[in-house]
Amino acid sequence: MSYSQEVMKDSPLWYWKLDETSGIVAANSGQDNVPGDYTGSPALGVKGAVYEPGSTGVNFDTTSSTSLDISDVAASGDKFSFEVWYHFPQTDTARSYLFDFETPRFLLILNDSSDTDIQLYKTADGLNTLGTTLQDGKPHHLVFTLDGTKVVLYQDGEYEGGMDVIDPIDLSVSPQSRVGNRYNASGSSSSATLQHVAIYNKILTPERVRAHYRAGRAWGMAHEIISRSPNGFWPLNESSGDAIDWSRNENDGVLSGDITVSAPGHQGYSDDTGYTFAGVNGELAIAPPTATTTYSLVAIVVPDSATGEYKILEDNGVGHWSIKDGKQNLNYSAADHLSTTALAAGEVAVLGVSVSIGAVNFYLNGEADGTATSAPALNFETISDALASFDGVLQNVAIFPTWMSAVDQRDLAMSARTLMETRGHHKVVSNLSPTNHWRLGEAEGPIAYDETVAYSNGIINGNPVMATADGPIHQSTLKAMTFDGTDDYVQTASAGVAGSATRTICVLFKPAAVGAVEKFLKYGSEATGTRVALQINADGTFGVDFSGASANGSTVMVAGNFYMLTMVFAGSTVSGTNLYVNDNAETESYTNGSTAVNTGSSVNIQIGADTANSNYAACDMAE
Repeated sequence: MSYSQEVMKDSPLWYWKLDETSGIVAANSGQDNVPGDYTGSPALGVKGAVYEPGSTGVNFDTTSSTSLDISDVAASGDKFSFEVWYHFPQTDTARSYLFDFETPRFLLILNDSSDTDIQLYKTADGLNTLGTTLQDGKPHHLVFTLDGTKVVLYQDGEYEGGMDVIDPIDLSVSPQSRVGNRYNASGSSSSATLQHVAIYNKILTPERVRAHYRAGRAWGMAHEIISRSPNGFWPLNESSGDAIDWSRNENDGVLSGDITVSAPGHQGYSDDTGYTFAGVNGELAIAPPTATTTYSLVAIVVPDSATGEYKILEDNGVGHWSIKDGKQNLNYSAADHLSTTALAAGEVAVLGVSVSIGAVNFYLNGEADGTATSAPALNFETISDALASFDGVLQNVAIFPTWMSAVDQRDLAMSARTLMETRGHHKVVSNLSPTNHWRLGEAEGPIAYDETVAYSNGIINGNPVMATADGPIHQSTLKAMTFDGTDDYVQTASAGVAGSATRTICVLFKPAAVGAVEKFLKYGSEATGTRVALQINADGTFGVDFSGASANGSTVMVAGNFYMLTMVFAGSTVSGTNLYVNDNAETESYTNGSTAVNTGSSVNIQIGADTANSNYAACDMAE
């Protein structure tokens, strides 16, 4: 699903993609068909902030008075959400006005004149700081919500800050508004590139904010590549036109020869595509990135043949990177240098090579796969080669101006393999329509968000370490929360599945130690059969305490390892409980297994503790 499709699911009143390449009118794709007028000749058609084929945005120049002017923008009542993607190409200390709602007056400032604060001005409240502008040359997602007197700011899908205003803002009038500048003021344009401005007459929930962010950002392997600052990165996911360079170095590839675009991709998600080369004459001409004697290469490949040579990158007449008889080949100094392992025809693989003075290291799916002696600097001029075209599917071809360590090569490969093999755990969970779903991947803030429509968010208590522990699935979007076993826990707003109803509870869990009973998810009451408490038993096995009765597994967990623990309760009595560790059914034992289960509702779900019994778990948890 494209970013625009994700936005339209929330029925914005006004939605200006800002993807025009010429003219003075910004089309509105929202419910209200009010267009915007470009004034002062802002730069149109610049590379956009959203990572998707053909993405463009608008740059409002601070040296002149440029803006997007909008008439008759009014939301109903006092519920309002404003959304935008922004990208600062460089550090800028000039004040940048993002959005000005004329009457009643409130103003969003993207970058203050003396620092990088994101600020809100409201007549009755004055100027207040909500967050920090990120001027790192990368695109960022910003959402501002106003619910009566409560203001909340999200950045890159997560809570950034908030405040209470003195009185509600009635947005039901029809004011003049301006994006990229103040209203009725000259100068002060935003120096950021802006894209996908949307306004809603409702509050975007944290779940929907994150869904929009995920739809617009590079994720999985693409995110990992971009975060390492390549000097060339071609996902090869276009349906037509040039192959876009996502490194933001404007080095788009020009296609020629026998290439099929929009071929089925191999990263595991439904709209994933790559390029299929027929092994005849297909190539993409690129301007050679600056050559250095230290560089790294990465690509997803699916060769159609295990014999012959098929080039991935070519430096005409000097050297190339290819698959030769199934093995990686870095050709230089008129000689082949081969990896160890040969791929079979049709095998999906992530290839990598790291080059520096004195060493060439090959990697296959993140694992070391042979070495060679030092190589010269290569100026790669084409992806594939008309004279020795690749034969099969290529995706995510990237060139880095640095030596990539074994850890980096593994991380890149694992980010792709995770998608290939699991589609990402949280995506699978979401597809099963859970009653509640807490990812526990927040980077900061007091709230652990429920990803479901139940919106049963949790309040984080104590001081757990947030989003610094790697999650159990090696993927940048999946982090774990670390609980200290002393006073850390999350108190949710969900009563859970109560009574004797069937239910499934699943958690990704890593114990810090084994040897004591530690309850890591609990809800219900205290009378016999009315409590559900998932725990690690003193002997290291997985158990469920129903108060006066229990179900226990047989696998002994090891401290420091992640496990997927699942409880499936079929209803009626404790003996109707089945336990799973990873994907293996446990051999259960029951204490008072005939006890009827009638889960109470006196305590909502607690994650990381059973506070009523002063029991806290020392562990990492996610999902």
